Amino acid sequence: MLLSTLRLYINEIDNKNTPKENTTLLQQCNVIIDEAILNARNISNNIMPASLKQNGLMMSVKSFAEKISRSGSLKIRVHAFNAPNSLNNTLDISLYRILTELINNTIKHAQATEVNISFAQKSSFFIVTYADNGIGFEYEKISQDKKGMGLNNIINRVQALDGIINVQSSPGNGFKLSIKIKTPLTDL
Repeated sequence: MLLSTLRLYINEIDNKNTPKENTTLLQQCNVIIDEAILNARNISNNIMPASLKQNGLMMSVKSFAEKISRSGSLKIRVHAFNAPNSLNNTLDISLYRILTELINNTIKHAQATEVNISFAQKSSFFIVTYADNGIGFEYEKISQDKKGMGLNNIINRVQALDGIINVQSSPGNGFKLSIKIKTPLTDL
């Protein structure tokens, strides 16, 4: 629907219009494009990857990590300590998306050679820890607006799960993030 509307607006842009009319049409096109991007992002975030559905969270993360590690530029290790392979669908999807975003951030920005991911179940808490040996950054000095889309998305996802997030990073000391979520272990 949005793309059809966008096409109509684009078809109205031509040399017969005044520059002001074309500018107005272009502004409306940009609003529609922004809405379409947001809708596509929301849809993609809610789709469960097939491997996650078939293999559970931990096995899917291990599989993703192995694919990245085979490239030879980044070694990713995944560890489990008394943790179930899968939680409930919402937690599985959210944690999988968070971890893939963290890996992508490490690849893009960290200049890291190693990543360690651990899953642990302690009492009624599921704990995920992610650490890389990259260049790090001054996390405490970065304002909320400057953290970047990726890190903001991660923080927002954890908050939506009523989880606790702890981020540690400083120049030369890599990056470490831990997530603690009080959780039911399975869907009912």
